[in-house]
Amino acid sequence: IMLAHTWSGDAASAQEAFDRLSADFPAGAPGHEYQELAQVFWSKYAETNRLSQACLAANAHANNETDVLDGLNAFGYANRQYVAADMCPFVGP
Repeated sequence: IMLAHTWSGDAASAQEAFDRLSADFPAGAPGHEYQELAQVFWSKYAETNRLSQACLAANAHANNETDVLDGLNAFGYANRQYVAADMCPFVGP
């Protein structure tokens, strides 16, 4: 939801979605790895105001923190296997 709001240019709603994610998934809670992924994205977006740069940072984080992908890929071999680049698709110019 945060990514969709960012993509649509609604920074206030994106901030609200990030704040909600942070409140719902604090350190030590199941799912916190996705809050960390969102933090990387949101920090880079705040720094650059560029969706592509924020996505590149988020994807790099997912590549280094395999627990982000582990939960998504835990449904067996017959299901899609996600890679870091799937976490944030807006990496074009």
